[in-house]
Amino acid sequence: MPGYATVLLWLYLAVMMATMILVLILDDNLEKNFIKIAIFGAIMVVVNPFPHPVDESTHFFRVFATACGHPQDQMINQLVGATVSSNYGTFIENQLDLKHLIYDFDLWKKPFSRDGLFYANKYMSSYLPINHLPAIVGVGIGKLLSLPAFLVIFLGRAVDYIAYVLIAQYAIKISKYYKSIFFMLALYPMTLFLASSITADTLLNATAMLLIAIILSYRLDESRIKLTRLDIALLLLCVVSIASVKYMIYCPLLLLFF
Repeated sequence: MPGYATVLLWLYLAVMMATMILVLILDDNLEKNFIKIAIFGAIMVVVNPFPHPVDESTHFFRVFATACGHPQDQMINQLVGATVSSNYGTFIENQLDLKHLIYDFDLWKKPFSRDGLFYANKYMSSYLPINHLPAIVGVGIGKLLSLPAFLVIFLGRAVDYIAYVLIAQYAIKISKYYKSIFFMLALYPMTLFLASSITADTLLNATAMLLIAIILSYRLDESRIKLTRLDIALLLLCVVSIASVKYMIYCPLLLLFF
């Protein structure tokens, strides 16, 4: 197996070549450009160290526990947590990146065990797991198929990332005004960093952009007077997504509707 430095060198060269090719295929269509860049940016799903410092370990625990059939917290000996795979701690206590995947492949190729063990996590049910649904689907499929642990994690991230890209691309597409601003917001490094990881902020950022895009389309376009059924449904989904996370912090965003 090649050394980490060799893999990293080839990865850098591949990214440089892909970036040059990407520049050549971009045009004036921002929503199409976003998809092209997002496809290229999907490499962050693998390159992003897991768990990254922005609470990914906490979010992953909630996702994994829900995939194990425990969406609500359990309490044992006054400790809050959930019953997950017995070898869960073995993986979550180790960092997963390209270097550790190469050197610790014997560890990461093992699947999450099917027998359960209680793990404490006081943030287990700090808010509704609605924004975790894409990652839950990815992790759940990985567990069901008994895939290696690193593939379960990457699959959860990948489904999260796909959900973000689809929603953000639609927000850019329907933006008659300020399209370039939505384009830039969707591609901010920190936004993509979160989008390519397992966190509730992935859907939160996407639905917040979509909510604002829909509202601005009616506020600035005088020809749009009556809400369509599709826009009503999308607004309701955005409201549920935004209101399900840290209620008092993000809910003021919903006042934009008025």
